[in-house]
Amino acid sequence: TITGPCTAVAATNNTTGQTWTLTYTLTGGQTATITTDRPTVRGPAGQNLTSALDWPGAYLWWLAPGTNDVIFNVSGGDVGTSVKLAFHPRYEGA
Repeated sequence: TITGPCTAVAATNNTTGQTWTLTYTLTGGQTATITTDRPTVRGPAGQNLTSALDWPGAYLWWLAPGTNDVIFNVSGGDVGTSVKLAFHPRYEGA
């Protein structure tokens, strides 16, 4: 979940080499939510923002097993800007 203010966010998983960039202006307190399990990008009003990704190179990556080296670069950030990650482990069953 990305909370503004910001104008763009670039995310890189150096472990896998996959990246995506979202170019969309969020004002202070507005949020955009990116989900990788059923890839979706939703804006502050729930609108579809997949067209704001840097296609065709965008890849909404998931975490690889083990340690991941992840970098987020935020453009236009200021007080209140944040990037929050949530991880839901998947377990194999017998």
